[in-house]
Amino acid sequence: MPRAAAPLLGLLAAAGLAGAVAARLGPLPHGAEGRRAEGLERRAAVALEQDAERLSATSRRLVRDSALLEIVEGGSGGVRPGRLFSLLGSALPKESGWGVVLLDRTGAAVAWAGEPGDLPAAAARRSGSFSATFRVTQWTLAHESPVGRSPETRGRLVVTRRLPTGIVRPDVLEGHFLAGAPTVRRVRVRASAVPGRLVALSLEPANPAVVEEDVRRDGARPWALLGALAALALGLAARARATGVVTARLLLLLAVPYAETGPFAPILPDVTGLLSTPIDIGLTGFVALILLRSVLASGREFYGGAASRVAARAAAGGAAVAAALVPAYLGLAGGRSAPSVLLGLGLFTGPPEAPLAAAGLVATSSAFLGLAALLAATAARAGRTALGLGAAGLALTGWSFFAVPSEASTAVLVLGSVLLAASLSERVSTFRTSDLLSRSVAVALLVGAAAFVTGAGASLGRVLGTDERLERAASRSSLDRERLDEEGPAAWEERIAGENLWPWTPAGSRTQMSDLARALWIRGRTGDFPEPGDLLTVRDEDGRVLSSFGTMRPGEEGRGTAIGLRLPVPGTVGVLTRVPWPDADEEDPLLVALLGEPTWADRPVERIDFDGAGRPLGRGRLERSDLSEPLLIAARREGTAWGKEVSGGRRWRMTVRSAGSGFVGWGIEVPSPVLASGPPSPPRRWPCRSPSWSSSGGTSSLSGVLGSGAATARGGDCSGPSGGGSRSRFSSPAPCPWRPAP
Repeated sequence: MPRAAAPLLGLLAAAGLAGAVAARLGPLPHGAEGRRAEGLERRAAVALEQDAERLSATSRRLVRDSALLEIVEGGSGGVRPGRLFSLLGSALPKESGWGVVLLDRTGAAVAWAGEPGDLPAAAARRSGSFSATFRVTQWTLAHESPVGRSPETRGRLVVTRRLPTGIVRPDVLEGHFLAGAPTVRRVRVRASAVPGRLVALSLEPANPAVVEEDVRRDGARPWALLGALAALALGLAARARATGVVTARLLLLLAVPYAETGPFAPILPDVTGLLSTPIDIGLTGFVALILLRSVLASGREFYGGAASRVAARAAAGGAAVAAALVPAYLGLAGGRSAPSVLLGLGLFTGPPEAPLAAAGLVATSSAFLGLAALLAATAARAGRTALGLGAAGLALTGWSFFAVPSEASTAVLVLGSVLLAASLSERVSTFRTSDLLSRSVAVALLVGAAAFVTGAGASLGRVLGTDERLERAASRSSLDRERLDEEGPAAWEERIAGENLWPWTPAGSRTQMSDLARALWIRGRTGDFPEPGDLLTVRDEDGRVLSSFGTMRPGEEGRGTAIGLRLPVPGTVGVLTRVPWPDADEEDPLLVALLGEPTWADRPVERIDFDGAGRPLGRGRLERSDLSEPLLIAARREGTAWGKEVSGGRRWRMTVRSAGSGFVGWGIEVPSPVLASGPPSPPRRWPCRSPSWSSSGGTSSLSGVLGSGAATARGGDCSGPSGGGSRSRFSSPAPCPWRPAP
């Protein structure tokens, strides 16, 4: 690159920095929030119009397929070859949510493929060949085309695309990955009140501080990207790659978007932003490795003259210990905030945010451990003791994997990290002059040691976070529990009655209510309410069940308490059936997955009652093991005991408290810290619907899919909270007749 370009790149980097800082800290331009809202709605509209175009193109391609027409024309006798299903499936896009159904002349489904959505009724509103059917959390955009030549074989081909309404995550923008940068704002979709239009878009109101932060980050993004690219190019031109990479990383701090889910959702409590989200962690880890590579390749000495040699060695030794602290600290923080991110195969499997966060933490730890090794080499060379130091470091770090969190175990972990850094000091110090094989071995040892230290810290952090949760559960008094039972439902009703959540029924009375309970549960829940053992049932005014949702599969003992709830949907009432302290093995993984829990979410707390001899009482006692002797002796002697238990092939972290003539234990199931590969992914749920529909013809019209103009959240025949419903509490002596909807 010509040297004359360096000043220009410097000016561009400076301009990018100035523009990003002004966007983040300066006064907001007039109308910036409105323009941001219009831009988000415009992005969502473009994404939906593209889906409509693809629906129409897929339908045209299928209708013109000679093989499909041949099968349809020969199917008057009701014989449908299996090749028909494969023909339909091969024509669909590969993303989730696409489906196709072939209907005969009577409206009965004869073949289908993909994930067909809700088919429109005969009286449904249409815009040309398009129609829309709404549930609470999702809606179906359908394109209908006639297929077949003769009256005996003529049918209808319906290509569908299931899309979110935005009342729960994901929304339209999150469902279309190429629709722009992520955002904490939420785009809502509802039925349009304009004749000839199917849907209208609106932006859900949010907290003013959240709106302002989103606007500022969006305004700073182009400037930060410009400055980052210019800084990278300038670093390459000046042969200072590390400086350019660090500058670019700091500039991106001003503009990295935030979201509620996915790789841009906060994962660690970091005020600097360097380790806040999985994307931030990944970028920081990459930059840390670049810096370490630059330091190792430079071959610079950390001290010069003989007079300062002793002081320099002492300072280098202290700095080496400080650098060795970082991998242990990162592991502790990651284990507490994201229990399963650094667990087993979490570095390679799971949603994108899990490998990103795990790889970023390991990369950052590797960089700091390499720096510690380089500083240790400056202080004192390991020489022939390297093997012994490495073995001692591995032993101490391995012990920390299974230790109980304490100051002593943390000190042992740090000591193990320091010894590992010292054992690698010789290889790291000669990295610049080594051959390729020696460098590869050094890198492998460095990354392996850093992963081992960070994993041990994560193991301690997981236990520490688990113990904090168990302590809160065990220390909650009966008065606190009663207050939660009384105040939790009232606070939940207040949360779901907020005007920012309207409309709950995006198509008014034409909305299918089967998923209303799930939407109410997700948008109203906090960390305390609803609890895992709760089951929300929505009924109409005649008592018929419209929808229900809960994450547990209760047994047949008929236990629980029912609480009446006021719902913000006219003509509905809610009943919350509470089952205190359900068994963890009653949890339904499919229903938990519907809540959108992050991959690093922890397991629920379970209560277990024991008699004075340590034998389990109540439900599931035949599957549970007796209290182990150490826990039983400690609980008898001190009134409180902590430890790990194995029951029915499951490992538990438990605290046991004496209570009356027996004991009460609180436990959280924990996976193996070494061999487990994280929580199992729930099995895929296949749609199973019996569509029936009769329709009339129509021509394709893409322009009528979206409503125009600004749309408010309260529109059409969607109304606000109803005053119906009253709260009542009663014991339920009979088995609960309501079950979570599949």
